[in-house]
Amino acid sequence: MTESLDELLELQIGEVPTAGIKVGDYRLIPNKTPGIGKVPGYLRYQNYSRIALTPLEYSLLSNFFMNPGRTIPSEYLLEKLRGANQPVSPNTSLLRVHLSNIRNKLPHEARGMIRSINGRGYVLPDNQPEYERRYGSLALSLLEQTISLDEVEVNFTPTEFILVKELILAQGNVVRYAQLAHEINADLPVEDKSPSMLRAHIYGAKSKLGDFRWMVQAQRNNGYYLTQQQPESLGIKSL
Repeated sequence: MTESLDELLELQIGEVPTAGIKVGDYRLIPNKTPGIGKVPGYLRYQNYSRIALTPLEYSLLSNFFMNPGRTIPSEYLLEKLRGANQPVSPNTSLLRVHLSNIRNKLPHEARGMIRSINGRGYVLPDNQPEYERRYGSLALSLLEQTISLDEVEVNFTPTEFILVKELILAQGNVVRYAQLAHEINADLPVEDKSPSMLRAHIYGAKSKLGDFRWMVQAQRNNGYYLTQQQPESLGIKSL
């Protein structure tokens, strides 16, 4: 079944080259001296130290690095792992757990390496910067037009999504009221682009961030910004 799936999906299979495979800022490196008790390979992000991978993690990642930019169905990944004699349940939630374990080994800004595609499967984008922007625990997917908090998608309204997206793209810098209002509705008269028309939408967005609502802060008479520091340490009262 695995071979027919390979052919049907036109996916590349085989061993990772000894020199490894580089996709964007990531490199998958096989262990040149494999053996009992040794890790099968490593993952490296930019110039950070190599990250040791379990056999299951290495088997998962080899599929993505051999097929960058291709959406790989969850069922295919589970089938490949079972074919590699890995003790894997057919439950796709377990697959999410293993992918989350890989993400958690990476530096925070690199955890968007593998993305979920509308429930169809997962992809390792071959041009990483175009797909995701992160700020702290928030991740903006430009491909899927979603925002996640600690890898869980947040169900923002369209207006809330626009506001939070602009704040993530600003990376901690203040976004002025007028700019945010313009992003919501460019046709609004200048006099209507005021803090009051934004406040309800910002409040709604903050409420959906739950215990992380403090990340959205207001700078008086100027605009809004994101922070990664708790308000107590900043000396700022949360909105």
